[in-house]
Amino acid sequence: MWAKNWKFLGNGIIRLFSLGAQAIKYLTSPPGNLIIFSLATVYFALISVESYWLAVDKMNQAFVPKPFINDGADPKHLGLAVGSITFWTSVMLSLFVQSIQAFAIREVRKEIQQNIDASSKSAALRGAAIIATYVIDGRIGLASYLVFGIETTRILVNLVWLILDVMGTEIGLNFFDHAYEKAAQELK
Repeated sequence: MWAKNWKFLGNGIIRLFSLGAQAIKYLTSPPGNLIIFSLATVYFALISVESYWLAVDKMNQAFVPKPFINDGADPKHLGLAVGSITFWTSVMLSLFVQSIQAFAIREVRKEIQQNIDASSKSAALRGAAIIATYVIDGRIGLASYLVFGIETTRILVNLVWLILDVMGTEIGLNFFDHAYEKAAQELK
């Protein structure tokens, strides 16, 4: 009788200590990785919205905490920002620019996957749209992440966050899309 109880207790301890590994395994394989990639996409979309919000007025406060960036970001500032019309204008501008990027990149990827021979005019138009929106995003991001006239280590940190600001949402969406395709195949 005691042996059975010890075995039960031993199995419980093993399960308890392996919870972290089980959670990591779930969150890094389909369908669990969809959760991680969707949260990352929302985070990077908020960073983009915050950049537009800060570019509108330097007095606006940052609301997305970012590692190695000391900009006084506090999530409670989002609650204050939501009441402002300029915040919603920033949201719409950011979503508009990101939707152009996402649509153009998705169309290019679809043509490559399906071996569609697109006309050079439509390819040039998509390329110009992607470049123009990245230039807009980059200029807006430069208002938040200075890369000129500061020390070298700060330049590197700000450059990384500038790139994540400009391209983070697209990267997150591509990872999510890829994970969704894999999860859909496994669930069939």
